[in-house]
Amino acid sequence: MKIPRLTSTLLAPLMIPLWLTPAAAQPRAPAAEARHADSPVTEAQLRRHMAYLADDALQGRFPGTSGETLTAHYIAIQLAAAGFVGGMPDGSWYQPVPLVTLSTNSFFARFNRPDGSVVAVPEITLRGSRGPASVDNAPVIYVGHGVDANGRVVADVRGKVALLLVVDRPGEGALNLTARRDALIAAGARATLMIAPSTMSFGQVQRSFAGRRMQLESRVSRAEIDGMLSAASGDALLASGGTNAESLRNDAANAYFVGLDLPVTASLSAQTDRQDFNSYNVIARLPGRRPDSGTVVLMGHWDHLGVCRPEGEADRICNGAVDNASGIAVLLEVGARLGAGARAGAGLDRDTMVVATTAEEQGLLGAFHFAASPPVPLDRISVALNVDTVAIAGRNAPMAVIGRVDNPVYAAAFEEVGRSLGRGIDSDIEGEAFVRRQDGWALTQAGVPSLMAGGSFSDMAKLEDYLGGDYHGPADQMKDSIPLGGAADDADLHLALTRHFGSLESWPLLRGTDN
Repeated sequence: MKIPRLTSTLLAPLMIPLWLTPAAAQPRAPAAEARHADSPVTEAQLRRHMAYLADDALQGRFPGTSGETLTAHYIAIQLAAAGFVGGMPDGSWYQPVPLVTLSTNSFFARFNRPDGSVVAVPEITLRGSRGPASVDNAPVIYVGHGVDANGRVVADVRGKVALLLVVDRPGEGALNLTARRDALIAAGARATLMIAPSTMSFGQVQRSFAGRRMQLESRVSRAEIDGMLSAASGDALLASGGTNAESLRNDAANAYFVGLDLPVTASLSAQTDRQDFNSYNVIARLPGRRPDSGTVVLMGHWDHLGVCRPEGEADRICNGAVDNASGIAVLLEVGARLGAGARAGAGLDRDTMVVATTAEEQGLLGAFHFAASPPVPLDRISVALNVDTVAIAGRNAPMAVIGRVDNPVYAAAFEEVGRSLGRGIDSDIEGEAFVRRQDGWALTQAGVPSLMAGGSFSDMAKLEDYLGGDYHGPADQMKDSIPLGGAADDADLHLALTRHFGSLESWPLLRGTDN
């Protein structure tokens, strides 16, 4: 077995290298165990992985820490023992994901009319993209949604501060906020200021925009300064020329809207700390008998929130046992059985790729990077199965499918496989509320059929109990009360799904939409 070694290539960029972690603090990773290809996944097998991944010594598996190193190493070693090889084009196991953390220390904003009087804008927060940044006496232009229905910038923004609405333009195919902001910056805007919807309090504005934030390096704004205002402060700027603010908001959706130069100038400054580093997706591949027939992707995020509480609290670590040590445990046990089948001569036709992503909790960052820099062509991926937060339901829970609205042909195949295992089918679409909150969304956006399936999203009452309780807190730690029966059922389901989509007999065409 070729062991995926943690070399300096992986370790050097991490903020807290493994060799600086006291040896006594490093938990003993359980050795990989042999599995029979058709043996059911047990609760004990899942608990064994989860106990390691949610151990305090991994410090909550935050990207860029020694906890990442231990986690990535564990996943790679387990899959290598199962017979997987490195899934990157050069045969390596770790896909670098360039990340940036930005933290604003201080900022200043002033808006002046031509007579020198000041427009009061009290509820605003700013950040730069690196170090000190400033914009002095720049004209301000209101651009509504920023782009028209064809994605073209609506006005000349060169050298100006562009004031735009957070809400997307109504209608199908509308560009999201990031794409609209980037279009304005590419057109020459020196700064962008985003007006929050009236449903967001200023406290929510501050929490969503200010503070320490992690982003993909490729997505860091290239503007000198970005900012966000409350709806009330945005209205104050919109009304600075005597025009009704509400009517300007409504005008933005009209086809004839071409922006409005406001009778104010902006002086803005921000002092922002920036840290660039690489985190890593773990990529493993189990070669199929007919690799030219495509790839089935099994995906789940390995990261969590790290040390999430201030000094002095009794428990400061968010361990993420359910979210998502449980999902990684499922992937490892499914991988072990797929590998056993391949060794016994019962391998799949298509390749199987396991993708353990980083920085999902920061906005699906690892998944978006995988979609932007895939180790296999996206059009050769038959389907992506995302596994996240599976330890919610007990045994024999009905199976829900998230992503069924966008992928009805695949959803029907999922249900067929579920029924073959004796699973009940929850065919409503309640779970679709979570479709954009999971890694599969990044691949969906890139045109890859991506779905989630299992019992956790079939009982919304149990899921809401978790989301309103242990979720994203220190209480999401390994304990006997976590129901693993449903997770074991879901592991068996994903093994069957992978075999179904990996077989040319049961799924002959690469994409279900080709049928």
